[in-house]
Amino acid sequence: MYKEFVKIAVAACHAAALAAAVLVTAALVLMIFNVRNFQLTAEERIFDAEYMAVGEDSPYLIKGIEPFESRQIILSMGESPGTVYISWKGDKTEPSFFRFAEDAAELPSARIRKANRKKILSGEYYRYSVKLTELIPGQSYFFEIGDGVVFDSPGSFEAPEARGDTQLLYLGDVQCGDSIEGYRRWENMTKEALRENSKIDFAVAGGDMINIPASEDQWNGFLDSCDIFSSLPLMTVPGNHEGVHSNKTYSKIFSEPDNGPDWEGCESKDDTAAEPAFYWFDYG
Repeated sequence: MYKEFVKIAVAACHAAALAAAVLVTAALVLMIFNVRNFQLTAEERIFDAEYMAVGEDSPYLIKGIEPFESRQIILSMGESPGTVYISWKGDKTEPSFFRFAEDAAELPSARIRKANRKKILSGEYYRYSVKLTELIPGQSYFFEIGDGVVFDSPGSFEAPEARGDTQLLYLGDVQCGDSIEGYRRWENMTKEALRENSKIDFAVAGGDMINIPASEDQWNGFLDSCDIFSSLPLMTVPGNHEGVHSNKTYSKIFSEPDNGPDWEGCESKDDTAAEPAFYWFDYG
């Protein structure tokens, strides 16, 4: 009887240990899952109705926390419907490679191209860009950005239509200065507008996106809040806050058609004040 009791006791201990192990494993999985959710990239973030809240007292506005690190991907259009530009943030060496395809499954075998690079201001902020031509209007495309070996999660966009009705979203005077919360509220407002108007084809920003044209922090505040424009084209023009006498920083950040008229008022061939302010594109 004593031996049987010992066997039963040992069996009970094993069962208890197994149950405890299962509980610990479940807790670890839950913890990892929660951490993973907290660390979502800009491309993976899903904005539900609650996160869309834009009021001053919204519990979903993250206060006292630096903006999430993002590629600051901006999709913009060329002068013809079959042309788009894609630009993103990086450092001096990477990520400088890009590939795209009509099907996400084709990306690993797609041709890799080297992006153009421009240094922004005096820090370690660089912008990379590629120009895609001869796209099929209305066709969906998938793309990846990386160092040539490791690539980010795929993004996607639809090539601009050649004809038909057009709907656009106009955005003006974003300039939230150094207020990260202000740019977050603007981001939520923009996403809410797009959610309520799902047929919008592209957006136009009419200038004054920042207050001080040489402030990298302000440009980061604006561009970190523009992840929706990695798939919806954004067309921009400079306002007086992008540079009263020069738009050099603005022109390095955004990639847009270079088809404006000659500017007779330029004092020299190096005067770029007017070059990015005038251009045209054909849509719908």
